[in-house]
Parts: sequence; C-alpha cells; structure tokens
Amino acid sequence: MSSLALSALSLTDFPAVVVAPKPAAPSPAARLQAWLSGMSRVRLASAERLQLGRLLPTRRGCVVTLDWHRASAAGHLARLAGVSDRSTDAVATVGALAAASDVGLLLAEIKRVLRPGGRLVFVEPVAAPAGTRLRRLQRFASRLWQVASGSANSPRDLWNDLKAARFERLDFTRMTLAGVAGLPVPHLVGEATLLATGDSRARETSVRDRSAGGPPGVPRLSGGDLPFAFFG
Repeated sequence: MSSLALSALSLTDFPAVVVAPKPAAPSPAARLQAWLSGMSRVRLASAERLQLGRLLPTRRGCVVTLDWHRASAAGHLARLAGVSDRSTDAVATVGALAAASDVGLLLAEIKRVLRPGGRLVFVEPVAAPAGTRLRRLQRFASRLWQVASGSANSPRDLWNDLKAARFERLDFTRMTLAGVAGLPVPHLVGEATLLATGDSRARETSVRDRSAGGPPGVPRLSGGDLPFAFFG
C-alpha cells in the first residue's frame, strides 16, 4: 500500500486524540488547609447537633432541618424550594445561615415555608462580640480563621440578619464551641418565631439575649417544641 493511501487511512480511521493535561497535585499547604478544615467540621458537627438536640423536646410536627455539614448552600435552597408555603411547623438550621451565599434569601425562604406561629431554631457560628480579641483575630486573619473553623465564609453578625428578617420574637444565647485544637468558635443558639396570626405586617422584633443577663447556657424552648430529623 502506498504511503499516500496509508496517510488517507490514518486520517479517516484513526483521528488524532487530544490528551487533557493531568491536573496538578495540590500543594502541601493546600492539603494541610483541607485537613484542618475537615477536622474542625467533624468536631463542630457533633457539638452543634448536640445543642440543637437539647433545644427540641419530643413532640409531633413537620420540621425541616438544614445542616451545613451535610449539604451545600445551594442544596439548602433547593430543599426549601420543594416545600409548600406555610406548611412547616419549624425549620432547624445547623450552620446553614452562616454558610449561605445570601442570608436574606435563605431567611425569606424559611419564612415562606413556616406556618403562622412557626419557629426557626438555629445553632450558628458567628462573629465574636465587637471589641474582643477574638473579633479582631477573625477580622485580620480571616482566611486563617475560615480554615481553622472549617467555615466557607468569613464570620458574620447573624443576629443583625435575623433581626432584619422581622420575626416577631428573637431569643438566643451566645456560646463558644470548640473547633480543631480547641479553637473557640462563637455560636448563636436560639429561636425566632413568626406571628401566630399570620398577619404579614411585621411588628418590631422582640429580641432577648439570654447570655447578657447571666452565665451562658442553652435556651429552653417553650410550649409547642418539636422533634427533628437531619435532612441536609
């Protein structure tokens, strides 16, 4: 077979194969960051879920739980998108507000699915109180803090977002949970309640910081508290 025929055959039956470049291996620093973040998330997960479990006594009801250790921020919104308006007795969040790309949007979706008188129960990592050494560390070593605390975002003042969402009542305690190597990670633990009447005209939010008037502790919810399951 002539060389011309061989060339034609190779072009027809054996087209050129494009080989994608092999991705570069992560650097030792990147591997260390990933390991630290993972270790901190594992340690915080058990502590955060324990606090949420203490908040919710046993009683029947429809509860949606959004857990940042089990789903992404987009996954939380997708889960709520599948829930009907005013169909849920309570929404429980474990770090979902802190991990959200848009806190206001997530809170709006939570309010949409809650029945009148429904509750948002939360255990959320937050920024330390203003003027503290820990707050300054969070601000000036933001990236290092995110790695050490396992967080996807810089720490936020979530109590401002919760108040801006215009729940009827906001009741919370500030507490510190231990991350990797015992790193103190400030948290907000409590509940926000919708108007029981279903009136869309929001009144001024009643805010109670239980940690301000005594030793830190876990707030006990009243009356119609509900069980929960982790859906992610």
